[in-house]
Amino acid sequence: MPADGGATVLLADADRELVVPMGVGGTEALSIALRAERRRYERPLTHDLVDTVIQELGGELTEIRIDALRSQVFTATATLTQGKVAKRIDLRASDAIALALGNGLPIWMADPVLAETGIPWKDFLGEPPGETELMLPDDFQPEI
Repeated sequence: MPADGGATVLLADADRELVVPMGVGGTEALSIALRAERRRYERPLTHDLVDTVIQELGGELTEIRIDALRSQVFTATATLTQGKVAKRIDLRASDAIALALGNGLPIWMADPVLAETGIPWKDFLGEPPGETELMLPDDFQPEI
């Protein structure tokens, strides 16, 4: 699953019936955790920089999608909009998750990816949490 120093991110479908475990690197895990908690590192991390560049250029991140699973690697795209022009940008799924969290966007997953990688929530984690509950390990402490 996760690489050395990494973590596993769990993405759940809207009905909380399926969960998709996704291994991410340590730096991305830190950024994802901080953004999920609406906290910032003392200096801008890469995802903060990307958000700033998009905003300074008059753009807006409007959609995040997990598109495919190729050779055990999730692929993703972000849609950037500037005025009436929209561009889809290829990026790592871990970066897509961090950007979605930082911009309050849902993460869309292609049905074939969910069908291939989704595990019934109850089989994996027991009963689903409440709608607003954020699941982090009890001992999680981001290093800041």
